[in-house]
Amino acid sequence: MKAFIIHLKDISTSYNHAMSMVKTLTEYGHQPALFDGIPGNIAVENAKKDNITPYPYGIKADHLSEAEIKKFIIPERWQEFKNEYRFSVDRKKKFNEQDLNKISAPGVIGCFYSHYMLWHRCVKLDEPIMIFEDDVKFFRNMPDLDWEDVMVLALGKSVYNKDPYKKYMEDPVDPPRITDWSGTAMPGCVGYAIKPHAAKVLVKTYRSHYLPADNAINQTLCKIQMPTHIMGRTTLPDEGNISSIRTKGFPW
Repeated sequence: MKAFIIHLKDISTSYNHAMSMVKTLTEYGHQPALFDGIPGNIAVENAKKDNITPYPYGIKADHLSEAEIKKFIIPERWQEFKNEYRFSVDRKKKFNEQDLNKISAPGVIGCFYSHYMLWHRCVKLDEPIMIFEDDVKFFRNMPDLDWEDVMVLALGKSVYNKDPYKKYMEDPVDPPRITDWSGTAMPGCVGYAIKPHAAKVLVKTYRSHYLPADNAINQTLCKIQMPTHIMGRTTLPDEGNISSIRTKGFPW
């Protein structure tokens, strides 16, 4: 399977760790390639040019009426949005100013654009692909399991050390199996596999709005699943965490 590693080529730590990931994935029998991530400052300019604005409602929210949804959808895209955007009716919590400031950070927009471009690539290739950020520590190869839309392959820092998910960092004795992810959205976007039909839904959904990448991939747009023998997790600070695909601060 083709695998893409989002990195920032001008940052040596990002490039070096991404290259080590290429080596590991090649040894696992995949076809990895580096993918130039979108720096935050460029992403901000792209968002202005493309007239892409933050989605005004949070993922964890209640019902919206059709009239409320129409307020922030470009009229000519309404019918397509209505057909494709399955999760819109499940949301109600409007972002407050603090939330909007957070998701408007250059790093958040750059991270979103980087994943968004790879969703486009998946649709164009018309085959499943793997997407990784530049700081994944691998423990094993991808298990030979089928999944429906999106399969989590690596856990983000806010999840991997928590029960019951930290058990996936160990070597389970039982054969690998697929489980449905219990969360509303992705447990970070550090590593996942996606199928073309799911990527197509994401591409169509976020043509005029964006969310942080891990929130953009959510259960009401596509089914999120996870293997019991997960490939890896984000690196820890004492392991030399080098991710340049950041949502906090403005390093890029």
